[in-house]
Amino acid sequence: MAAEFYSCIPMMNNRGFCAFWTAIALGGLIFAGTPSQHLHAQVASPSVERRNFRPIPLRDLQRTGSLVNRDPRLLIYRLFASMDEFPQSETLQIDYQGGGSKMTAIAIFTKSGLPDDSVAGLRYYLELRRQSNGQWQVVWAGVQSRCQPNRGHQTWSSQLCV
Repeated sequence: MAAEFYSCIPMMNNRGFCAFWTAIALGGLIFAGTPSQHLHAQVASPSVERRNFRPIPLRDLQRTGSLVNRDPRLLIYRLFASMDEFPQSETLQIDYQGGGSKMTAIAIFTKSGLPDDSVAGLRYYLELRRQSNGQWQVVWAGVQSRCQPNRGHQTWSSQLCV
């Protein structure tokens, strides 16, 4: 099983896009850093399960973008990275399983520090399958939220914030 981990700290450049730093997975740990920070480690495999997420109907996702792309990272960012929310940070972790035409991936995309009076963060769980033409397709999606103080649960949950 291979894992990828990407972290984004939104820093608006002259084109309005986010600046990204990548990380390297080594032996179950991820070593990541930015130009202004020292290296740090995080666990590479997601400790989350599909059953703990509120399902998102795929037809609803299709309204925001295509569910198919050659690059799973680009597919996920096009679906969930929105320019109008401006979270303080975004992370994307992808764990690949299998090989060849039977390759699948589990992706966790997290937005933290949302400028919302109710929701502090959103975490998306996606299952992707590689098609015979090399394209990746989202086959299941779910979401969890973490609420702002005094607006509901302070841990990741499928329950809505108040």
